[in-house]
Amino acid sequence: MPRALRLQVRLGPNPLAVAAARSLVARACDRWQLPHLRHDAALVVSELASNAVLHAGTDLVVTVVRTGPGLLLAVRDGDTRYPRLHEPPGEDSAAALQEQGRGLLLVHAVVPAWGAMPARGGKVVWATVFPDTPTT
Repeated sequence: MPRALRLQVRLGPNPLAVAAARSLVARACDRWQLPHLRHDAALVVSELASNAVLHAGTDLVVTVVRTGPGLLLAVRDGDTRYPRLHEPPGEDSAAALQEQGRGLLLVHAVVPAWGAMPARGGKVVWATVFPDTPTT
């Protein structure tokens, strides 16, 4: 893949990594003239990076790839455990008031596809972000 279509950064397992991941997405959207994807892509990469910092606690590598009209976002960490999508809690549940555990539900609601796959010494969690398609 040409470097012109990929941006990547290695980050430490700390809260500053999330802001750096969002910054990488902003740079990608500016460079590739995709301002309409910036909000959703920043939201998604924030969730993926937050999960890596919180659950893996290892260095992470954030990659943004231009895929035609959209973006592929990937976060690689050193934990082999895969993320799990939890069912949304009932509205009257005390758990509904908790913020933790909703990240992947948000990702699932925003992107057309996401998943995880093994990587040497860990895993990669990825998501695709594309422009909204008009419905008829």
